[in-house]
Amino acid sequence: MKNEYLFVYGTLQREFNNPFAKFLRKNAVYIGEGYIRGKKYQISWYPGIRKSFFKKDKVYGELYRVENPKRLFKVLDRYEDATIYNIGKYEYIRKKWPVITKSRLYKAWVYFYKS
Repeated sequence: MKNEYLFVYGTLQREFNNPFAKFLRKNAVYIGEGYIRGKKYQISWYPGIRKSFFKKDKVYGELYRVENPKRLFKVLDRYEDATIYNIGKYEYIRKKWPVITKSRLYKAWVYFYKS
C-alpha cells in the first residue's frame, strides 16, 4: 500500500495540545520539518495558506506519514472545514502538493484556504 503524507502549518503542529493535534500525533508518524511553496495568511485566530509557484514564497511546517488515511482525514477534514472537492461552502480544500524536506521531496496532503 502506498504511503500517504500530511503537511501541517498551524494548529495541528506538535507545539499545540488541542484534541485534533493530539489525534494527529496518535494516528500519524512525524517525519520532520519541511516547507511548501505558498503564502501564509492569518485568517482569524488560525492561519491559512494559498499556493504559490515562486521560490521566495515558503510556508514552513511539519510532515507526517498517515497511518489510517480514511479515519484520519474524516476527523481532520471536519476540524479544518475542508473537502477534497472544490464545491460547497467549505473554508479549506485538501490537495496534494510538493513538500520539501532536508532529505527529499514528498507529495503530501495540504489544507489550502479557499476564500
